Amino acid sequence: MMHTSLRQCLSMLLLTGILMAGGFRALAQDLRPVSKSYIIQNATVFQAPGRSYQGYDVLIKDGLISAVGQDLAVPADAQMVEGDSLIVYAGFIDGLSHAGLEEPKRGERPNVKDPGNPPDEIAGITPYRDVRELLKENDKSVSDLRALGFTVTHTVPYGNMLPGKGAIILTGGNGDNGLILRENASLYSQFEGARGVYPNTVIGVMAKYRELYKQAELSKNDASRYNSSQGLKRPMENRVVEAFYPVIENTMPVAFHAEGVKDVYRAYHLQEDLGFRMILVGVKQGWDMADKIKSSGTPVFLSLDMPEWKDEARDSTLTGSKAKEYNQLFDRKEEMLKKYYGQPALFSQQAVPYGFSTAGLKSSDFRKNLLKMKEQGATDDQLLAALTTSPASLLGLSRWTGTVEPGKMANLVVTDNNFFDEESTIRYVFVEGKKYDFEEKKKKDKNGEKSEITPEGKWTFTADPGGAPATGTIEIKENNGEYSGTMNYDQGGTSFELSDISFSGTTLEFSVLIIDGGQELPFTGTLEFTADSYSGTVSSPSTGGFPISGERIPN
Repeated sequence: MMHTSLRQCLSMLLLTGILMAGGFRALAQDLRPVSKSYIIQNATVFQAPGRSYQGYDVLIKDGLISAVGQDLAVPADAQMVEGDSLIVYAGFIDGLSHAGLEEPKRGERPNVKDPGNPPDEIAGITPYRDVRELLKENDKSVSDLRALGFTVTHTVPYGNMLPGKGAIILTGGNGDNGLILRENASLYSQFEGARGVYPNTVIGVMAKYRELYKQAELSKNDASRYNSSQGLKRPMENRVVEAFYPVIENTMPVAFHAEGVKDVYRAYHLQEDLGFRMILVGVKQGWDMADKIKSSGTPVFLSLDMPEWKDEARDSTLTGSKAKEYNQLFDRKEEMLKKYYGQPALFSQQAVPYGFSTAGLKSSDFRKNLLKMKEQGATDDQLLAALTTSPASLLGLSRWTGTVEPGKMANLVVTDNNFFDEESTIRYVFVEGKKYDFEEKKKKDKNGEKSEITPEGKWTFTADPGGAPATGTIEIKENNGEYSGTMNYDQGGTSFELSDISFSGTTLEFSVLIIDGGQELPFTGTLEFTADSYSGTVSSPSTGGFPISGERIPN
């Protein structure tokens, strides 16, 4: 039960709101309900690579793109995002990651009685594992990926030869349906041997893969005969081989991690022997296989985890044979780096559709590597296609995402400049209509230095509806563009969680649901921050608006 003084304060807010609004009818006309609708106004919108429009609006409603065009009517419940000088792209799609999963620590070498026939888990053979059961929605790897502009990713388990089944997940969203966009998206496979037991070599992995696949085909046939006949012994259950059934039925592809050209050859060798559908993921050295990939129609995702390219000057102090040897090594290294970073341009020139995978990528290298690919010949439109339309097509997601069009999921990246320019920064990311803010405005302090304006921290508040003021504290926390917070009243020590928090420039918006004796009182607030103080308004359909202000509480 709420403390009496707090109840009196809320009652005063209700009464004051009615008096201020001039009656319930005026309130109903003037006040806007809490909404998850947004309209981005007057922005440059890239509906797809090579198709951009200036001065366009994007209307977001119920997690979907409702409309795209000029001078759209603004719904009464929509929150407005000023799009002047901003660029809107479709949310990026990642072909392979381990987002949402905790990376396992490397254990000690296993001690098994028969290293030639170890238990499946020790051998790295766990195709039955479902990544959905391993996901942690609040894992930092998900928010890190979202901060790069990725709204969808194909996430797979960690492991060795057969880690398990992958899924297509969202990197955020409206919270109603969780992260999963498509389950059972792939059977993830690698040429990664086990430690100290069979199969611990690439040849062993390939032999074991054939053995398991053939066992699965026989097991599936036995199960089919048993289900359609009488008088047969019930087949033995085997979850390892049963995990291959959807692959044999061609309802689930094998996602083969193949970094080097030899691994790409090996993956094709197995695929052609056994006949499964395949996706190549994490490819780093595919330039000699472009013709094969194109002719086979295999979906391919090139790795963004690239060897570091340092712009080094040659050593001019060497002479004679040392100088010759040094220059040969220097040239070979530079030539190889050009092949790595020129691979997207090569695939584009040869009309090979491709996407990117972030597995193993450091967040700080993402933009740097893209810019280096651009330097080596890839165009902005080619790189944008590899981040949006191509992966949407390769993963079968084009109905839902990949372009900025009405009816698609509201997965968007909003930047303050061309994304493929060095100075560009991400301002907002929308995932299924939920807005995440990344802008940090700076201003000069008294010493002429730039200082950040951020709502993070603990603040006092005084809300004055015209009667007895309510006082307390507000605490705001931020994690990669996602905000959380609490409002703590001095009156009775009652606390309430803030929701739908967004911060843009110096403006913070939030919602809070105050419950008084079973009665729900929804409030929304808009606060304008400086470095050490804020002011704004709080309102609800019952109370109207009234001022609120506060100051930062030093740590």
